[in-house]
Amino acid sequence: MSEALVVVGHFSRVIKGDGTLLFKPHLHDASFLEQAKHLYHHLFKTEFGITYIKEVAKGFHVRIAEVEKPYEAEYLVGEEFSLPRTELLGRTHDALIGATVANTAGEELGIVVAINETPDYPLLTVRGPRGRFAVPFTPAVARLDGDRILLLHENIFLQDDPQ
Repeated sequence: MSEALVVVGHFSRVIKGDGTLLFKPHLHDASFLEQAKHLYHHLFKTEFGITYIKEVAKGFHVRIAEVEKPYEAEYLVGEEFSLPRTELLGRTHDALIGATVANTAGEELGIVVAINETPDYPLLTVRGPRGRFAVPFTPAVARLDGDRILLLHENIFLQDDPQ
């Protein structure tokens, strides 16, 4: 696995005798995970197939294909799991953290370090060589271009924090 992985959550405990686990998402908008077919162990990059996943009040009930016995599921408790950033883009705003921001000329302006949800759009905080600045993630200002964000207008306001 050579592409960037984003941690999407962790398994908190085994909940059924068939090895079903409770998965706690780390994302703000994680309902798309119900369509996930696999997860990657974040540290080892090992792919695990998902045979069953259902959203519940406390997260997701997940059955892993490679787990045949309840004691095998115990080994996954506490472990973080990821998905490739490319699978997350367009499905959750959380996937934009760490994405490169470039202008229309292809110059890299920085990396998304935070996202704040406003009533109308996500507001991305970008940190780059020119300082820190905010980008309203709206079709008129910025859009996804593959796995990066293309800034359509450079009329951005640098903040006083050059960190």
